[in-house]
Amino acid sequence: MLTLERQISIGSLIALAKAGGWDASSWMARATSPTPANTFPVTIDQFDIANIWNNIPHRAWLLPPYLVAKHYSMLVATGASGKSAIAITMALALLTGREDLLGVKVVRPCRVLLINGEDGHEELVRRIRATCLHFGIDLPEIAHRLKVIGARQVPGLTLNRLQPGGVVADQAGLDKLEDLIRQSGADVVILDPLSSFLPGGTNDGASASAVAGRLTEICVSAGCAMLLVHHTSKAAQREGDNDPTAALGSAMWANHARSVLNLRRPTDFEAQAIGRLPSAIRDLLVLLHSKANLSRAEDAIFFEMVGVELPNAEPPLFPNGDKIGVATRLLPGASAGLFSPAMEAAAVARIAAAATTSIPYKASGRRGRQDFKPDIAVILASHFPGESQVAREKLAKILIAHLINSGRVVISHEPLPRAGKGKGGGKSDAVLRVANRHVPAGAGTGAPQGTNSILESMSASVHGQSVPAQGGTELPLGGVGESGAPETSHQRSET
Repeated sequence: MLTLERQISIGSLIALAKAGGWDASSWMARATSPTPANTFPVTIDQFDIANIWNNIPHRAWLLPPYLVAKHYSMLVATGASGKSAIAITMALALLTGREDLLGVKVVRPCRVLLINGEDGHEELVRRIRATCLHFGIDLPEIAHRLKVIGARQVPGLTLNRLQPGGVVADQAGLDKLEDLIRQSGADVVILDPLSSFLPGGTNDGASASAVAGRLTEICVSAGCAMLLVHHTSKAAQREGDNDPTAALGSAMWANHARSVLNLRRPTDFEAQAIGRLPSAIRDLLVLLHSKANLSRAEDAIFFEMVGVELPNAEPPLFPNGDKIGVATRLLPGASAGLFSPAMEAAAVARIAAAATTSIPYKASGRRGRQDFKPDIAVILASHFPGESQVAREKLAKILIAHLINSGRVVISHEPLPRAGKGKGGGKSDAVLRVANRHVPAGAGTGAPQGTNSILESMSASVHGQSVPAQGGTELPLGGVGESGAPETSHQRSET
């Protein structure tokens, strides 16, 4: 019997075997034989477009244009911004087939698998129950078609892992996800949030591409749509989160998605444009369709977070039920609803006084002696005592835009007096005049040159998104707002 006292190589083992009489010829023949050039039965003819030219299947939309079968989409937002509440409202719309929950078309009632990596099963059921109470949905409408998995209820449900040398896709975890999808028969799968299923992190591009590709394969194989709820990056939080690359980590996550939705709080200007005061912003959300590979990007959707009390009071310790935040679609109202006839009349009178007793207000709303915002904000102060000076000045922009849209105020192009002791007249500029009042000869009556309305001269749109305003004019979303310390209201010098 041969005893080895140290490790030897495979070559030494083969040499010992041959010395003992082993015939290695057949083994060597197999080891050195060339690999067949094509071991997969593929013929180029199967890729001819004529095969399906007259029988092209329709895209399997479930929630057009946001969710489509055989692909995944993303919902991107900062932490604690309401993205889970939006995802639950979306899930219930898909389960019931009700279009009023989101204000968008639902093709058919679906089976939904909701997997959360942060909240437990009981907490998820609380949120779902509260949302059902708010929308009048009874348990039989969703029972047996909604499966909910809470954090750590399924061990090993991870999509990547860290190993020596880097981050790799976790094939066992991905296979487990596919098995859960097949068991549930889900048409839509929601993973919330994506990062909780990625212990290897979100930054590595190669592993992100591998996981994203495998998720797409699962969608194709199971015939389902998938929604990945994800966080925004810190850079996006600083610089703006209105584009698909705002997602945390590698750009591969968004690159593989067919649709990306960005969720954030509206700006003061956006809130006022839909008839809400700046103080209401903490309860408002705006959903932007920032990436659309299979359709045109849709306009922004506004949501409001409302509190719903569950019927689970336990007196005397808990005399009331749990209060749960529910995301409900907010239909933009006319901005004119913010202002009473008395406020409108006072603003018109102030514009008339400025035009007859001093230098008229500039239509652009830029700061300086001819800025209308501080003076109009004085009129609004008693009506909106809870708003800051900056917020009231932004309300002033909305009020003046409404007065222009309604025809009570016009924009006039005219030469203005030169300020100071310089010689000669001033340059021509766009100013505010009251309609049907005297306008200097030669003055125009349209919007500022190169613009369509006062709001275009005051604001800039963001990513082409807009919201409706009174009179059919569009108020640009994310308009340029004033920054810095609030201005003090002032009166113009009499001339």
